[in-house]
Amino acid sequence: MIGYIYTSIVGVSFLVSLVSFRLNYARHLKFFSILLGLTFLVEIIAILFAEMGNSNQWLYNLFVPLEFICYGYFYLNIVTTRWIRKFILFLMIVFPVAGLASTIVVFKFYDWNSYQAIGEALFTIFFAVSYYYELYVSPETFKLKNKPEFWIATGMIIFYSYALPFLGTINYLDKVSHSLASTLLDVFDYVDILMYLIFCYAFLCRIITRK
Repeated sequence: MIGYIYTSIVGVSFLVSLVSFRLNYARHLKFFSILLGLTFLVEIIAILFAEMGNSNQWLYNLFVPLEFICYGYFYLNIVTTRWIRKFILFLMIVFPVAGLASTIVVFKFYDWNSYQAIGEALFTIFFAVSYYYELYVSPETFKLKNKPEFWIATGMIIFYSYALPFLGTINYLDKVSHSLASTLLDVFDYVDILMYLIFCYAFLCRIITRK
């Protein structure tokens, strides 16, 4: 049931994000809206494969590198520090190649690539924290409550801060205590839902604060 709720929230966040086109938000926000739509499509396909009794892990193994490139592009448009931008560009090239290589060589394509997921969590946190730091040291004054980029980064920090230790230990925990692993997996889904709800607010915050 939680899986269907999560997918529905992803779909809602995509529909809400379409306001970025109507109100002519910045290009990177429109791009992020398209990513949400692609994510929703992937989740729908994953559910269909699961309903048919087929593995859907290969789908996520292929999607994570693409998602990471999209994250990189988003942060390239809002981060200005030169060395951080170079590092993001470097990761946008190296991470997908390394991720796909490890999927094929180490995890045999149809098994879930935990290494790739851990790497995405770690580097996404770095991207978001870098953006936070630039906001902190900026001489400009911002109203964070109506800044979409801030809320998107916040949602990512919340989710991936939980995902990083969870993804790094879930295989071990499942062997030691399956019930504990199942409970933590449920929490993982709830935190994921929270992230997409924050994304919804990110695209609506300018409208809400104006009212």
